[in-house]
Amino acid sequence: MDRLKLLDASLRAFDTRLPDVTPPLCVATRYRSSSCRSCLDVCPAGALVTSPWLELDADKCRSCGACAAVCRTGALDCDFRSHALRSEYQSRATTDSPSVALACRHADFGRAEGATCVVPCLGGLSAGDLLAAAALGVERIHLISGDCRECPDATAEAALDLAVWVAGETMTVLNQPLVVERTRLPGHEPRAAATSPTVSRRGLLRYLARGLERAVADGVAPRDPERSISTLHKQGAPPGAHQRLVGDLAVLQSRRCGSAVRLPLSLPLASVVANAKCDACGLCPKYCPHGALAIEGNSVVANPNRCTGCGLCVDVCPRSAVRMGPALLSPRRLPAEDH
Repeated sequence: MDRLKLLDASLRAFDTRLPDVTPPLCVATRYRSSSCRSCLDVCPAGALVTSPWLELDADKCRSCGACAAVCRTGALDCDFRSHALRSEYQSRATTDSPSVALACRHADFGRAEGATCVVPCLGGLSAGDLLAAAALGVERIHLISGDCRECPDATAEAALDLAVWVAGETMTVLNQPLVVERTRLPGHEPRAAATSPTVSRRGLLRYLARGLERAVADGVAPRDPERSISTLHKQGAPPGAHQRLVGDLAVLQSRRCGSAVRLPLSLPLASVVANAKCDACGLCPKYCPHGALAIEGNSVVANPNRCTGCGLCVDVCPRSAVRMGPALLSPRRLPAEDH
């Protein structure tokens, strides 16, 4: 890799933008008894708290994006990176060899020849990011990283493993080709115990940039000091990643000859069905972050195009009358119910 390519890779790796945070969409904030701990489990820096209000500690956050990759509701979102990846996919899909190589910032860029794009951490890739490559014509994805066992972002690797598995299961169901390869290159030095507080130039710049970002954000849109119930139960449209995923799956299905298929439940899509125990109490429509549920007659009906499969409706139902199943994908649409 020549010096210009090395400089370009280094600049791309210097991505310290924080995930966008929307607390009312966090299922653990909306309902304190929720079982969801996905973002907490993969965060390598312990930068997140979900109760009583979803908050991100900007000084701790390593900008890996793993929390956004596993968040189903868009409470944590790195939409800007997904758009950048799609641009890379589109440019590579038109070549004679429709493949992409994604490298993490800890890989040895000098040895990561042919890296199409450098991302802060491969753990920030969601299943939707991988499926988008297939929908846009890419047939092979090469993931290049440093030694994750010694990396400060090590716990984020669990998010990558899940994304690769879910994407693979989905492509198998759709009978579509997509090869995901993984290469680990040495290049990240193991952490040494610090004997005295030190701050690198990069760390200082990151700290100053985040301080300025917080000051501007607080001045333009100050935090809600009351954090009222009405704010907590606010509903919003499904995240952009969800809408793009639905579109990408429709593209992949259009290339497949056959009947409707059941998608893996591990995808951020699901069908919600209420059984005879449902008494139409209205709790699940109230708590649903995206307004995917509604009361019709004496039961609950779901809009599959708005459901992200977060499972909050199952957690809040006092009669255990709601269950979630795999979403159905037909060549035309996602049906309203899972039969």
